[in-house]
Amino acid sequence: MKKPLNKRKLFKYIIVNLTISSLIIFILWYTGRFIEGILFYIGLVLDLPAFIIIAFIEGTNNAMHFTSENIYRVVSFIFYSFLIALIQLFIHKRRNK
Repeated sequence: MKKPLNKRKLFKYIIVNLTISSLIIFILWYTGRFIEGILFYIGLVLDLPAFIIIAFIEGTNNAMHFTSENIYRVVSFIFYSFLIALIQLFIHKRRNK
């Protein structure tokens, strides 16, 4: 039998998800200016999932040369939101056992 949906907890999960995803995107946005140093490598690691997704969908050449920075940010935001939602779902299922 299913339990009724706790709307407060759902709203809290959504707000946490959007906040963390936005934070990751802002980190990506502000680390893009640095050419050398640790912030550049952090930006590369955070951009990697977006590059892989775009390269898989449209091809490597298009992902490297013809995709704008804003498209990378949108794809990264969606990817990290999905990843955080999966983590939240896992934690929620684990707590309810």
